[in-house]
Amino acid sequence: MDKYSGPEDIYKEVVEDVPEDEEWLLGLVAFAVVEEQKIEWIKHQTDNNGGSPSNEDIQAWYEQLPSGVLLRAKDTAEARLRDYGENAISTYMADYEKEFRDGALMNEVADLKKFWPQFGVNLAG
Repeated sequence: MDKYSGPEDIYKEVVEDVPEDEEWLLGLVAFAVVEEQKIEWIKHQTDNNGGSPSNEDIQAWYEQLPSGVLLRAKDTAEARLRDYGENAISTYMADYEKEFRDGALMNEVADLKKFWPQFGVNLAG
């Protein structure tokens, strides 16, 4: 079981020492997931114990992390990044489709403006 003594150990494993085929951003978000868990733990300790945990308590928190914590953090990070990407693409496509429809509508109106005067000329001729 891996033991971590602080955020530096987590960062080293998920960001600095990532394999070539793994994205750096995934590791960075996974690191943020673990740090968010620590912040939530600190808030809980502060609310329930009348004060912030000591540096030794925080180090003990890191040391007691289960071996699968980084795997779960990476899974969570991957899901969040996927959701973000899908949302960004969806937003972009909605804007693009609106611009396309507006442009197509303007082209139709322009074509109609060209049609009626020519129709009148043809009708008169």
